[in-house]
Amino acid sequence: MRRALKIILIPILIACFAFSAYKVWEIVSEYDKADDIKAEMIEHYKPTMRPAAAETPSPDDNTPAPDTPAPVSIGNPKILAAQREQNEDIVGWVTIHGTSIDYLFVQTSDNDFYLKRDLNKNHAAAGTIFMDSRSSSDFSDFNTILYGHHMKNGSMFHDIKRFDDSKVFDTYQKGAIYLADKTFTLHIFAYLVIKSNDTMVYGTLNLYEEGEAEAFFDYMKGKARHYRDLDLTPDDQVVTLSTCAYEFEDARMILLAKLEEEYQ
Repeated sequence: MRRALKIILIPILIACFAFSAYKVWEIVSEYDKADDIKAEMIEHYKPTMRPAAAETPSPDDNTPAPDTPAPVSIGNPKILAAQREQNEDIVGWVTIHGTSIDYLFVQTSDNDFYLKRDLNKNHAAAGTIFMDSRSSSDFSDFNTILYGHHMKNGSMFHDIKRFDDSKVFDTYQKGAIYLADKTFTLHIFAYLVIKSNDTMVYGTLNLYEEGEAEAFFDYMKGKARHYRDLDLTPDDQVVTLSTCAYEFEDARMILLAKLEEEYQ
């Protein structure tokens, strides 16, 4: 009887181990693929940066010299235009300073299309960062939404989770959006964990009635785990970065940022 069981069980165990090894290999391969795509994006398509000019103290000024300024972003129309020739869905580049969020993003009429596709429209578990299909690609809406996967290897929008830590939220306060014809600074002001069907977040793309902006900001402040008061007004525009969370069913983590156009 025992011999018969061994004869039956051994092939089953071997098959189970083989399947498990294959799944591990498959996951690692997908992570490697995502890393390769990001490296290519950064090498060939990331907008350039130049050092900001430092203020030079006058000889009679005893004030210590300022720290080295942060680099100033420069949108690169030629790079984005060249990339668009390969993929017409590309809109721009998003980065959150101090994190691994540093990617090209796309937009189509179908919000599901890039969930499992890379920039070349091939299958990829990590997908591609994409703009909500309802949003205006020039960021002229009140609330523009960008989506990305929460990848366990730290890629895509994984680092939104880091902002659950108050020290991270206090330290990394800015990001940028680069389009072919303009550059925006992102001033991060809120981190929330919400339901995927939260209509205030995902339903408020534009304002149609007086008081809607105030209601939006009051709601975000009340729901936020971390909030920074930027004296927001109805004339301000915001960007929402959204990814999955796993604290409860259909949970989402979001970062909210005030959008400010740079003139350079």
